Amino acid sequence: MNVITTQEIKQQVADIPKTIDEDVKRDDNPVWEELSPVVWRNAIYSDEAIDNCMGQLFIQEISLFEEIIRKIKLENKKCALIEVGMGTAELFAKVYDECDMLIGVELSQQMIDCAFQLHETLRELNNKKVFLLQGNATELNKVLKDNSHPEDHELWRQTTTRLTCMCMNTFGILPDHIRDLCIKEMFICSGPGGKLVIGCWHRDSMKTGYQQFYSKLPQLCGECREEDFDFEKGNFKCSSSDYTSHWFVKEELSSTLIKCFPGDASKDLTIEF
Repeated sequence: MNVITTQEIKQQVADIPKTIDEDVKRDDNPVWEELSPVVWRNAIYSDEAIDNCMGQLFIQEISLFEEIIRKIKLENKKCALIEVGMGTAELFAKVYDECDMLIGVELSQQMIDCAFQLHETLRELNNKKVFLLQGNATELNKVLKDNSHPEDHELWRQTTTRLTCMCMNTFGILPDHIRDLCIKEMFICSGPGGKLVIGCWHRDSMKTGYQQFYSKLPQLCGECREEDFDFEKGNFKCSSSDYTSHWFVKEELSSTLIKCFPGDASKDLTIEF
């Protein structure tokens, strides 16, 4: 499977093995609780943002998912798209026709409410083929089975390919211990024959992100200075707020996936960039 590789972002797709161990620890998941969904959305997904570097990445992301979903459908399987930290469900609003099930898990109820206000089609499909659930991604499988798709639901059958994803920079803003737990849960959710897509900002483009995005949008995570960016280690810590994020390189991202894989990664895990 071909995966996006641009100057600003790299995405990974992992093919899931035949056996999965569900004995995964749980933990709490901190977020930026006070962030306005509208401010966040306008910075990346609005018509005005279409020409900035993040808006362009979203366009490429849509193309990536359309191609992955197309290949799944060629196998005559149903496709379930499960997004962790789906925000205002912008991806769902673009690919809902191609998927049989769309399930988002989001910690912020404000984001979920905003998603339904913004996207009429998702509102019409709510609790039919679209489910936007408030919940903790470190308990992803429990959230799905307890709130929308119990174990006997067709979501979990072999006739359905589960495409579990974390898009844009959600992966980078998670604390390390939360990040690992979320990835393990996502592997388990995708299951045998499923797929996992992880998006993140690439360290080589950190200066581009500062110059073209963060420095121009202080309303997003606060006023920032170039000194807030550790270009060597890939860490951004905003000096005017508590916002932090990590920017990855290929080797680091591969190592994280292998470490979090609940099986024999040397035999059962395929990673593509």
